[in-house]
Formats: sequence, structure tokens, C-alpha cells
Amino acid sequence: MIKFNNFIKKLKNIKIESDKIAVLILTIAILSVAFLDVYSFATHKDTKKIENEVKPTSTTVKVIETTTKEPPKKMEVSIDGYGTVRGMRLFIVDTKTRKPVNAVPEIVEFEILSPDHKKKIYKDDDKNGVLVIQNLKAGSYKISVKSNDKMHFNNDVLQIVVKEKVEYKPNKKAVQLVKKETGKEKDAPIKKVEKRPQLKNTMDFVKSYAIYYEKATPDLSLSKADESDDDKPLKDKDNNLLYKDVTDVQADANYPQAYISDYEKNPKANYYKKLSPARYFGWQKINNRVHYFDKNGKPANGYQVIEHIAYNFDKDGALMYSNCIDVSRWQGEHIDFDKVKAAGYTHVIIRIGFRGYAPEGNLKEDIYAKLNIQKAKKANLNIALYFFSQAVNEEEGKLEADFATQKAKEYGLSPSNTAIFIDSESSGAAGYSGRADKISKKSRTEAVNSFMKMCHATGYKTGVYASKSWFTSNLDVSTFPSYANLWVAYWPSGKIPESISGFPYSYQIWQITSDGKVDGINGRVDVNRWYYLK
Repeated sequence: MIKFNNFIKKLKNIKIESDKIAVLILTIAILSVAFLDVYSFATHKDTKKIENEVKPTSTTVKVIETTTKEPPKKMEVSIDGYGTVRGMRLFIVDTKTRKPVNAVPEIVEFEILSPDHKKKIYKDDDKNGVLVIQNLKAGSYKISVKSNDKMHFNNDVLQIVVKEKVEYKPNKKAVQLVKKETGKEKDAPIKKVEKRPQLKNTMDFVKSYAIYYEKATPDLSLSKADESDDDKPLKDKDNNLLYKDVTDVQADANYPQAYISDYEKNPKANYYKKLSPARYFGWQKINNRVHYFDKNGKPANGYQVIEHIAYNFDKDGALMYSNCIDVSRWQGEHIDFDKVKAAGYTHVIIRIGFRGYAPEGNLKEDIYAKLNIQKAKKANLNIALYFFSQAVNEEEGKLEADFATQKAKEYGLSPSNTAIFIDSESSGAAGYSGRADKISKKSRTEAVNSFMKMCHATGYKTGVYASKSWFTSNLDVSTFPSYANLWVAYWPSGKIPESISGFPYSYQIWQITSDGKVDGINGRVDVNRWYYLK
């Protein structure tokens, strides 16, 4: 090393006129330093940092080597959440983008400190970054979480207020719009919407059921017509086969056939003939067509009013669906319902309100709800309502129903001829971040059922709107009450078939497209086939 330095000093004393020679010498110097670096590594000397300065002209050369490796980076995340009615929803978000992290590398433990200073640990066992906690007392909660080997939490404490109930206020802008439409001055009070006279029923309402078996008297003379010794089937005077052990005449079951030997053993037993076709009452779906039968089992034909709602039946007694649209603020404030009716549409389903998908979950009236109801009544259309839900539990479902039923009464829609549907679907928020987007199937079903029970208790017909796949994947239809009406969104391409293929449940309304063109409405609108209501 000393000899090398002396060599450099001698070079500095030499006057060099050629730039090419200077560059050559500089190259030799750099290669020499690199050689010493390799030699030092081979002899296990400390080579964390080597710095040599070579100045054949005015140039400085620095050679630096760092052998320390950086540790793996942790995922930078934060905890976020909001309170619901007697519950809360927690989720993990990317610190920079604030978007939910749908898959976390490790199970996260949340420590919840309640208002009475009790601690409880909850785990995100499925590692989906979302934790829904229900059945909590109202009050302020502190949520803490610790960073782990793979995630660094930038906020390790979060405070959330759990509510006892959600309050809602009238939509002032909607009131102003109605005043504008009716020509009233801004400060003039608007009258309550007038109630429309009900249509007079032409057929009484009958609960739906069917009778498949009927009592019959055995005719032994007919049964013994064959003189052989074999045991013969038991028949009645009209040569109908008879059955025994019939426990329910309304069950389409295969009961055991009766024989003469059964009668000889127990002549006082009841024997039944099987009706073909069965005797039907009320609303029935037969061969994929809907029929209505009166209290005597007689089918409806032509124009009929049942429970103050008008229907049309063909010559075979099958219900002919009515054309229906559903509207909200997205169709604007200038719908001409007279033109809609002239285009052949007799029913309209109007959005009465919605719950916001943000954490607060505020309940709001659709800005054009009252206006649309007022004008649809004037055009003498059949009116139903729907409420866009973001309820996360049973209690919130009740609150949404309370909002919808109170508005319906306020706007003069009678329970006897009005249905109120709960709209259950994705919020449409980016990354499925709506407050109800990721709740469990069980929680969503409980919210929907509580909505329908509340509407039914106040006298309104009720049901659920959802897509075909949403009904089968995100709701447990088997738990729906018997009075639930299904409004199914299924938009086939090309020619519209007679029914929704592959749908396992009976439905009352079918939304066939979201891209309908109807006279009286600017832009596109949802179009439905309205069959009947339970």
C-alpha cells in the first residue's frame, strides 16, 4: 500500500499534456483499488467502507460498499370503523389509499374497552380485514390493536360511539320541490297528499291452499267385480281408487292405497279419493302460470279487483302480468305519469327513501318521492314503495321500516292496497366499502326479516327486492315470512322468456331490464312484470 502511494505522488509531479494519458492512469488507479478490496475480503478484513481519493487531475474517486441488508417492509395499515345501532363495524385500511384491505397476512386481535371499562378481545379469524360486533350497549368504546411482524398500524387506538337508535329528519329539499311543482310560494305550507278512493273489490280475498284428497265411500260391489281370490283395490261408486291413512288432505303426498282386506278389518275407517286436478283456492302457481281461485274454487277470469288491486286474467284463468316501472331521483323531477300510463304501464314502484352507506348510516327521503307519489296518484297508477337498505342488523331493519311506513301514511298511501319493499343489494361504494356490503348472510337476513315484520304489523303488504344471485347467495329465503313478496331482478339478453330460469323460489314481480325506454321519462328506466301480491 505504501509503494502504491509513492507511485501516485510521483505521478502528480509529472507534467502531463495529453488528456488520453491522464484517463489511462486514472483507470489503472481505479482497478488497483478494486483489487485491494477483493484482497481485503479474502483475508477477512473489515471492508464495510473503503474510501480512496485519487487525483491525477482534479477528479475524485470514491468506492463505497455496504454489506448490511434492509429488513422486510411491513404492510402500512390503520384501523377504521364506525358505530351502528347497538353494534360496530371495524375494518383494516391501507394507510395511504384508505381503501379496505380485504386479505390480511395475520389474524388481528382487537381489544375493546367498553363504557364501563371492561376489556374484551375479538379476533378477525377469517383474515378478511373486517370485524362486525353486535349486541353492544350504547356508549363510547375504545378499540386498540398492536402491530405484528407483518403489519404496522399507524393508529393503534380508535374511539367509536355505539348508538341506541338512529334518528332521521324530513328532507327539506324534497318539500321545496313539491312546493315548486304545485306552484306554492316557498314559505307557504303544503297540504297533506289527498287519499285516493280505493278500487271496489270484485272478488273476495282467499288464503292460498289446495285440497288433494277428499273423503269417499267404498263400493264393495264394484271392488269385488273380479271373482278371483286376490285382494282387490278398494274403489268408490265412480271407480276411483281409494287411499287410507290420509293425515292431511292439503298435502300432495303419496298415501297408501286401500284394499278390500283393509275395509273388512276396519269398515269404520275413513277412506279418500285423490282429486285430479286438485281443488285450488287463492293464489296458485300451476305449470308456471299464476291463477286465482275464489272461496268455492272457481278461477278468476277477465278484469278483477282483489284486495283493491286490479288484475287481468286470460280465458284460461292465467294471470296476465301488468307492466310496471320503478323510479327514484335518478329519473329526475319531470316524469310525465300520464304518458307513462298511456304507454301501457299500470304500476309504479317509487323509492321512498334510503340509508346512506357511509358509517353514520343516516336515513333520508328520496328527493322526488313525494312529488312522484303525487303525480302518479293523479295519473291513477297503482303505487308501491321501496326503501334502499344499508341496515346491518335487526334493529336497523326495523328503523328503516318505521321510516318507510310513516312516510307512506303521511303521503296518503293506504295499507290495504300498498306494498313496501326493502331493496337489498350492494351499496355500489368503491371496494365494497358500504356499511352493509360485508355483513354476514345471517345478519342481512335478520335485517330484511325485521323490516318485513314491521311493515306487516302496520298493515302494509311487503317484500324484498334483490337480484337472482343475491337472493340465492346473500339471503336465506327459507326464513322469510309466508307473506313475503319477492321482487327479482334478472335481465336476460335477447328475447324475454316466460319465467326466470333456475330460480328456486316463487316470485311476484320480475324486473326484466334496467335499460327500458318508456314514453314520459327522459333516459332509461327499470321495467318490470308485475304478477300479483300475497
